[in-house]
Amino acid sequence: MDADDEAILRGDEPSDPDTSENAVTELPEKFQQWVKDNTTRVVTARSLPYFISDNSEYVADVIQSAYPSRVVSNLIAHQHFKDYIIDYRGRDEQFDKMLAQFVAGGMNDTERAILIRQMKQKCIGFTIADLQKSGVVNGDFIVAKTELNSVIVQGGTRWAKGKPIVVKELKMDMIVFKDKYGKEFAYPIGSAQVFSAVDASEAIHEFPPNLRKGIKRVSFMNRENPLDPYWLIKYDNPEHISMATDGGTTHFWKTPGSKSSFKEFMAHEAGHIIDGDSYEISSSAEWKEAIAKDNEFRAHLPHKGVSDYAEETNIHEDFAESMRRYINGHSVFKFAFPNRAAFIRKMAQKLSGHTPKH
Repeated sequence: MDADDEAILRGDEPSDPDTSENAVTELPEKFQQWVKDNTTRVVTARSLPYFISDNSEYVADVIQSAYPSRVVSNLIAHQHFKDYIIDYRGRDEQFDKMLAQFVAGGMNDTERAILIRQMKQKCIGFTIADLQKSGVVNGDFIVAKTELNSVIVQGGTRWAKGKPIVVKELKMDMIVFKDKYGKEFAYPIGSAQVFSAVDASEAIHEFPPNLRKGIKRVSFMNRENPLDPYWLIKYDNPEHISMATDGGTTHFWKTPGSKSSFKEFMAHEAGHIIDGDSYEISSSAEWKEAIAKDNEFRAHLPHKGVSDYAEETNIHEDFAESMRRYINGHSVFKFAFPNRAAFIRKMAQKLSGHTPKH
């Protein structure tokens, strides 16, 4: 705690509580066993004790694992439930009956959880069929899994230039498809505007092996990034809007629009993946030297950065932007930024273990 206090006073971010050795990630075994032994009482109770209602989403998980036929939802609160109602109302008689029961109310938390989960299972079925029908995925893809209420962005307070920015936790219900190369593509359940996983898969496979290796999953969110308020202060840019971000999983917050656009943005994010959380490559003396030499080479030009975004942010974004341009316009980039291009070429050689042909 003392170390975190000192970090905050310096304007840095405190440590992540989820990585603490004392972080509690599971319910006690005796509590789980009590829930299993008393499932009928929990589901039928008219009034639930606080130790159940305050932990209802975790209780629902325990019941679901013990009694899958009862189909209990991970999501108790229904703040996003209108999305399902808008997309799926009138498409299935059983769904409409469930909706009428839900609107009528009179249920406790756990009963409502069971009903919500059953309704979401209907929505999941519609979404898979719709995505296949529209060509977003095809026969080469398999449904890897459905993730209900998965955490896309962790909540908490972030610090940028000495200012605390409260980030709301973002949870989304996702359907995850896997292509024949093992890459995953995820979509929010009920999402109306989506980008084709077929195009995304083909674009990623066109990348050099060392670049595509680190790409595990790409999610198409079609909503604002909850971290944008943090980044606009961090980058001192009030107009900052995230197109895509990567934190172990690549999220496209806005629809790329075309395969070529996706390939450009994905190459940028793949650069971040190679760079890693500690920015080992973009913080290296060799990369800084390449930038300095290119600046000298371009001394007579008004713009020295590889893009406006790279110039406005930092050397880490400069590296990612360089990867984007190296992959999507190699000959032009090599001419305009010879030292960056040479650095990336040597890096690719080291990562792949052999000398590139070009």
